[in-house]
Parts: sequence; C-alpha cells; structure tokens
Amino acid sequence: MSRKFFSSPFASEVRSGNCPMHVIIESINSKRDIVKIIWDEDCYPDHCKGYFQWSVRPYRIQDTCDGTRDENAYLVCKEFCRKTGLNLIDIHSEAYPDEPKLTTADLEYYDSFKSETEIPEQISSENIKFLLNSLYSMNHRSLTDVLAERWGEMGYDTDNFWEIKNTKENQK
Repeated sequence: MSRKFFSSPFASEVRSGNCPMHVIIESINSKRDIVKIIWDEDCYPDHCKGYFQWSVRPYRIQDTCDGTRDENAYLVCKEFCRKTGLNLIDIHSEAYPDEPKLTTADLEYYDSFKSETEIPEQISSENIKFLLNSLYSMNHRSLTDVLAERWGEMGYDTDNFWEIKNTKENQK
C-alpha cells in the first residue's frame, strides 16, 4: 500500500478527493495528519488495486477500527508485550491455535509503521485498556482475551477494558 500524508485537513486533494468529513474532523480535533492509503501492491487482487481509504495518523492507542490501523495496533502490542516480558508470538499462538503462526518477519514488518504510530512510553492500566479496546474494536477478540488475562495476572487492571472512554485529557 502506498501512503500520501497531508498535514492540513484543508489541502486541496483532501477537500476534492472524497475524504470523509469524520476523518477531517478527527484530524482537526486531534491535531493529526490525514493519510490517503492506496491499495496498489502486487499482493492484492486486481479488483482491489486503486482502492483507497482515508485515515488519521499517527495512530494512537485510543483509536478504534477504521480498517487501516491493525498493523499500528500490533506494533504497540508488540512493544507493550516486550516491556512486560510477554512474547507476542506465543500469545498470538495461544489466542489463535488454528491460524497461521505470527512470525519474527511479521514483527519486523510492524516496525515499518513506527513513523505513523505513537507508542506510549508508560505501561499503565489505562494505556493497556486503551490498547485492548483498540484491538478489540478491530476484531482481534481472542488476542485481547489472552492479553487481558496475562496483563491482569501481572497486576494491571484490565477489567471492562471495552468501557474505557476517550477524552481530551487522555489523548496526549
């Protein structure tokens, strides 16, 4: 996928390029860039080539599903797991025993999203809840179940992570 970033929600291509108003509003409210993601790599079927989506970057753990943020969320998850002594490959295998295994190459691929991802320095119950909620909204439900259990065993409060609310105070 190729990406084109716009630092202003008022750029002419954003305004004339069918960028949804909710993306423009999110960009303005959160003071983040707009990205146009174009599905153009050889690994995608021909009928997908040229399809594009609009989103806001950098990804933050308070963000929920918009169809473009999975790799960003997995990058943060990888870092949170590393900082808390968990192995994301093992956790993923436990969560999805019948699925293809996550690999070291996958983890390295997620690193390519560092420039468009905010990774919190602090591991806290609040940050873990936001990440779990983000992954949950992206339909990584089995993964969030295993992570919530493991982080809960470490003393982090993961109860009812799906109820955490995004406010202006915790967007920083």
